[in-house]
Amino acid sequence: MYRLLFGNYISGLGAGFAKYISHFQFETSYCGNNKDTLMKNLHDSHYDALVFFESSPNEKAVDFIKECKSEFPELKIYVILFIDSMPFIQEAESYSDVVCIVAPVMESEICRMIAYDFYSSDEMPILPEVAGFLIEKGFRSGLIGFYYLGCAITIVLRDKSMLNRVMTDLYPAAAEYMNTTTAHIERAIRVMCDIAFSRGVMLNDSITNKRPPNKKLIYILAKEYIKKNKDKGQS
Repeated sequence: MYRLLFGNYISGLGAGFAKYISHFQFETSYCGNNKDTLMKNLHDSHYDALVFFESSPNEKAVDFIKECKSEFPELKIYVILFIDSMPFIQEAESYSDVVCIVAPVMESEICRMIAYDFYSSDEMPILPEVAGFLIEKGFRSGLIGFYYLGCAITIVLRDKSMLNRVMTDLYPAAAEYMNTTTAHIERAIRVMCDIAFSRGVMLNDSITNKRPPNKKLIYILAKEYIKKNKDKGQS
């Protein structure tokens, strides 16, 4: 499993990103966002990628990237910028495997960028795009059932016949991906959905508080996801 180090920033941004992305086949850690702390953690343990926040994109920040690449040539670096500085972006991205991302940016977008640098879509238990789609619908990522639902939808997108075998095949497949039990998958999705629908979820282009059974909900969401991506001209 790939290991990611996050710099933690104001209001726990880094910790929040780390928790979100940990559900997508990554082992994540976070520490203070200052350069000395980040470098110490990089030396203390092996990491495949570093994600940190930069509010002052200047030569000192470039020097830090240069130092990281010199000491850890294989390290992928993602810099989340609070200032859109094209000169800095061009200089930083002149180093291999360095990507600059201008805030504000969603957790799902950060996850999408990182996940596809390490995995093919067929290897992912949850497509980052599916997670982003669920957030747009009104589901909250703070509960584990969110990720189980995303995993179930991802499996159905790969094999639509799974909808005919929810309890016998779909939930067990999701449980294997997510390292849990079938009963936990069903219960966590149900609990998460009860909370989401009490607040309102967008289904079939309208907000509803009426929650369909899990099987029907997965079908509706998978169908809407496919339609949305066809409308965008994506496969």
